[in-house]
Amino acid sequence: MRRGSAAPSGVRGEARCYDADEAVTTAADLRAAAFLKVVTWARVALVPVILALILAGPENEAAFNIAAVLFAIAALTDFFDGLLARRWAQTSVFGNFLDTTADKLLVAGALIGLLVVGRVSPWIAVIIIGREILIIGLKGAVASTGDLVRPSVWGKAKANLQFLA
Repeated sequence: MRRGSAAPSGVRGEARCYDADEAVTTAADLRAAAFLKVVTWARVALVPVILALILAGPENEAAFNIAAVLFAIAALTDFFDGLLARRWAQTSVFGNFLDTTADKLLVAGALIGLLVVGRVSPWIAVIIIGREILIIGLKGAVASTGDLVRPSVWGKAKANLQFLA
């Protein structure tokens, strides 16, 4: 709970969702936190694999298809790990930052690969990647002060539209 809050630890109040001060103590909490970290780090690990497959695509059409499937899986893990983190009350400042960073790496990696093989316009890639870098920098600056930029429904909608595009 947030400092100064009188709600019991079993009550899921508004502050619980983004409060990194409360310790993860039960075995179930530890398993949930570990699972969510693995899912997010797996999404980060898929970025170079997807990029390599996109780059191999011009010589091997199946590589484009495999890259598309892996990208779709990574996009789905973004949806489910956020949903599960909120449901299991396992969200934190670091988890929020890592999740949005993984999303941005996934989109930027795919765009760079598609740009190299000539499947996306350079100006579109520059605008989208430039925006992602700006946002991650601003979020990092805010996080360094100990504050949090909470994800909004519009940010998630934007990410989902990028994943679908």
